[in-house]
Amino acid sequence: MASRARGLALALLLAAGAGAVPAFAQQVDVPVSAAARCLTVREGAAEAPVYPFDEFKLDRRGAVQVLLRFDAPDAPPILTVQESHGGDAFVDAVRTHAKELRVPCLQPGEGPARLIRDYIFRPDDQRVHWFRAVDATAREHREALRCVGHLKGEKTPAYPIEARRMELQGRVIAEMRFEASDRPPVLTVHARPAARELARAVERWARDLRMPCHPGGVITGNWTYVYLFEGSEVFGFRNVPFRSLLASTQGIQQQRLDFDTGQMGCPFEVDFHYRQPRLRNRIGEVGETNAARRPLLEWMETIVLNLPSNSLDSVYGDSTRITVPCVRIDLKPKE
Repeated sequence: MASRARGLALALLLAAGAGAVPAFAQQVDVPVSAAARCLTVREGAAEAPVYPFDEFKLDRRGAVQVLLRFDAPDAPPILTVQESHGGDAFVDAVRTHAKELRVPCLQPGEGPARLIRDYIFRPDDQRVHWFRAVDATAREHREALRCVGHLKGEKTPAYPIEARRMELQGRVIAEMRFEASDRPPVLTVHARPAARELARAVERWARDLRMPCHPGGVITGNWTYVYLFEGSEVFGFRNVPFRSLLASTQGIQQQRLDFDTGQMGCPFEVDFHYRQPRLRNRIGEVGETNAARRPLLEWMETIVLNLPSNSLDSVYGDSTRITVPCVRIDLKPKE
């Protein structure tokens, strides 16, 4: 595995230089809720709607978007059709299927989970595809994150003097949960061990953040802070071939994978944001989305890289664009 990991390690460039620039918030995103991740079907139920027989025989396509409201972990949702194409038969198929959906991780007193999901009916491959559920509140929460400000007017965390002296570079990911307009966020900071001093600077700075436009409830955002040096080359990912990513995945020889990207509109590109092992990686499709890619993209969120420590210091919190080629992946655990 060490030799395979060198494939991706060669795609990394570590560099340091003089003259530290201030840290800055490189990216803010709304994380996927636990309810959206744990949405499933009850035991013994089919994972997808049944393709309406007449529509399939007549080679008809369909698409249905629904809003699902869950009030309990063991009860079906209240369904509202947001949009549909192709006719009532497709809507009826989704309604029947939705009766089997559950969110077992929903906690008592947590309030309803409101999720949006799209279903695509394609007769050419005899399948019904569905996208991962998204939180109905995601847009509202994204807008709320825009008004977050610092009580002292500071735009970015300080670059610690000792870190500058040691020419320390790194990235810090801060999970912030805002529960009121006049209180600091509940903060969880993630960073590599080598970047502890940088993480402490983010923690001190974040205590003075507020969300004056807080709309109520709990608003969560993930901030990525980058500490770099002026004149440095790339600190993080360079070109990463998809096969190198697979070869450098921790425990790949013990995993069972069955993906055929030829059925996913290959080749296609994805943005890969590395956040493991404490956070899921963030994966984004570039260009037109394709529901058939969902299982592969969800698996890529779980990838933990098997790389030397200094390479992990470099790529943690960084992102790269990866081209997924036309390939059949059929891996079984090795004895």
